Amino acid sequence: MKVKQKILVVILSIILEMAISPLRLFGLGYSTVIGLFCYFIFVLLIWRLNKSKLPVKGIAFHAAMGILLIQLPIRVFSFSTSLSTLPDMLFHILGTVTAYIYICSLRTGKIAVLISSFLITFWMVKFGYPLWQNLMNYNSLDGKVSESNKMTVTGYERNGALLTTTELKSDYIMLDYWFSGCKPCFDEFPKFQKAYDNPRYKGRVNIMAVNIPMKSDTINQAFQALESRNYTFKNIIEKKTNNAGLVEVKICPTTIILDRNRRIIFMGELKNAEKYLEELLD
Repeated sequence: MKVKQKILVVILSIILEMAISPLRLFGLGYSTVIGLFCYFIFVLLIWRLNKSKLPVKGIAFHAAMGILLIQLPIRVFSFSTSLSTLPDMLFHILGTVTAYIYICSLRTGKIAVLISSFLITFWMVKFGYPLWQNLMNYNSLDGKVSESNKMTVTGYERNGALLTTTELKSDYIMLDYWFSGCKPCFDEFPKFQKAYDNPRYKGRVNIMAVNIPMKSDTINQAFQALESRNYTFKNIIEKKTNNAGLVEVKICPTTIILDRNRRIIFMGELKNAEKYLEELLD
């Protein structure tokens, strides 16, 4: 490939990546599927428009280079925060690789390449991303915690009294961490209320929300926010704002389960916490 042709492929790839990246706002699945498809078509189209005169290996390589020129600086300077979208970038590159293998394959091989690419992408969107997000947010693929870390939570009740989890008498404690500006937390509260009202948990599981106070919060803001929405589940305002950091709560809402020895045995999403509780209570 001539230098001008290489530069053109890289520039077009950069423009394409910039156009696809905003789709992450609607969900990584959209960006992954559309990105892989677009880069597959991109490499194939350039190769065919040039009547196969350009080496497909060079086209795929420089298309991938365009992706990396956009993505790598972001990931170098914001490594930890950008890890959650790393698979998305890799699937865009996979689109260029898939096109290369597709062009170089025989007819039966082409079909196999397309089917394999579809199955890998489907698995990632359906199963892979939830596992990856669990690993990034909760340090566990399924939420179950193998390390025996004891946890004591202390917070203020509605009447100003202090409550500590060591005072609670039950086999398990389920805590739901949230803060007042967290929309996903409020979206989840109806399900949390349903869990709180579940008769199966009565006497065996203490269920409680733990509000992480923000500097902008007014007095009793957390309680008033719940009361105005007619939620009746127990809530405390965490006394020490760094306690969530000590148990590595990276995102809200986060649900934590403590066993009878008040050790952390689960940290993850509410729906998975309830499934785990069902296993424990059987």
